[in-house]
Amino acid sequence: MNLISASHSKSVVPILLRFQWRAYWRRFARGRKLAVGNQGLSLIIIGIVAFKYVQALNHATVDLMRGRTSLLQSLLAGIWVAWLITTNSSREQRSIAAREWLHLPLSLREFFVLRAISLLIPPNAWLVLLGSLAICYPLAYAPHPLLGIVAAGLFISLSWFVGLAVAHLLSIAIWRRVLVAAALLLTIGMVFYLQDQGRAGMLEFSALMPLLPMGLVARTALGQQSWAAILLLAMLTLLSFGAALWSYRQSLESASPRSPAAGNHAARLRIPGRLGGMLVKDMRYFWRLLDTYLGLLASAAGCFYLVTAPAPALDIFLVFLTLIFIPIAPLAFNCFGLDTESGLDRYALFPLAGRTIMLSKNLAFLCVVLVQAGPLILLASWQVGAFAAVLGLVTFTSLACASLIWGNWMSLSHPMKLHFFRFSSSSASIFDAMAGVMFLSSPGILIIYLLHSRYSSALNLALICTMFGGLYFFSLVRSGRRFDQKRESIARALS
Repeated sequence: MNLISASHSKSVVPILLRFQWRAYWRRFARGRKLAVGNQGLSLIIIGIVAFKYVQALNHATVDLMRGRTSLLQSLLAGIWVAWLITTNSSREQRSIAAREWLHLPLSLREFFVLRAISLLIPPNAWLVLLGSLAICYPLAYAPHPLLGIVAAGLFISLSWFVGLAVAHLLSIAIWRRVLVAAALLLTIGMVFYLQDQGRAGMLEFSALMPLLPMGLVARTALGQQSWAAILLLAMLTLLSFGAALWSYRQSLESASPRSPAAGNHAARLRIPGRLGGMLVKDMRYFWRLLDTYLGLLASAAGCFYLVTAPAPALDIFLVFLTLIFIPIAPLAFNCFGLDTESGLDRYALFPLAGRTIMLSKNLAFLCVVLVQAGPLILLASWQVGAFAAVLGLVTFTSLACASLIWGNWMSLSHPMKLHFFRFSSSSASIFDAMAGVMFLSSPGILIIYLLHSRYSSALNLALICTMFGGLYFFSLVRSGRRFDQKRESIARALS
């Protein structure tokens, strides 16, 4: 019986992977992403990125032959971030082994293998893997090419396992708090340290680079204590594999991110009015998307600039204000992505029109982005002046209206299921997503242009804000009607 069960479990994993592959590509085809225009634009973008990446690899090769490794370490850091995003994406979450499969006669390691390999099904994972392996090209011209390539392989595995471990820990409430607290304390400590030490502090931080995984690969390629660096990388890889396996076990045993306890804890916030409950719910959902914290990171970078710069420039302040909206655009572009099919059905029980429901989503987005941009605007009023605060409010209002104008259309036309504590993804074409980012950035670009042109005046700035405000009002009325018509199709897309 043991032999039969063992042989059965070995045959089940390839079968499940094959079904995962078919299911993903069927969803991909049903999403109408195989259109010629979308393929053409995708190929153009991939071609441009690949061309730039190959150029960077060539420059890294020349630098490595001369004993310089700064560009190589930057490319390795980019690979690390790419794996972190890939393993924590909502799109990849749809292609991994589900909790419902736990009744199958598989061991924990077999479930883990199934999950890890399933992450490589989407095409963007192929591109990340291909780009990771391409780092071996400059290492082939290093003083110690073979050891450098071995170190790069260990680094890629380390990045993959660390990304998996982070994805598993983010699904556990207590570990989410630990990770957020650690990141917050580390950021605050670095800011205060750099403020006190200045350039000397930056030099001390750069001295720590050889001890990071990227620095260990560079040291191995240059022959600087190569075997010690490889041994350390191997130990880190084994530890990360153990952490990924352990965290996967913990995530399976923990409660779902949609557990009632989590909802009751966040429901302590009360907002009066008939939209108060919906606002609280949507704000709670938006703060469970990792893209929101990228907006916080952009805001923190802008605040750091305003505090440390001797004479902060108004233009750079507006650039940071615009950058806050780009990473959190998915909150506006797919505002139903975190809802459930039953949740949308409950909307039909409310005596609320579609326009009112869309307004509650828009207000929740506005509240979240105001929390991020508020400190930046207040610091600008203190460091730059009252005019910067007024201009920041005008720019913020215009950017928010532009985001919601495009977002209301995208949310109804291209809804897609998102997952808590993951990076967002979209079912829209690349052209729609890029056009949306360009449109939401246009108010900030126009205002910066007006400040340096002969048309700079308070009237023109007010006209920009009024124009985007009027377009938003038209978008709200139209999207409310469309929501009443597309409620069922949105619910099917989120099922």
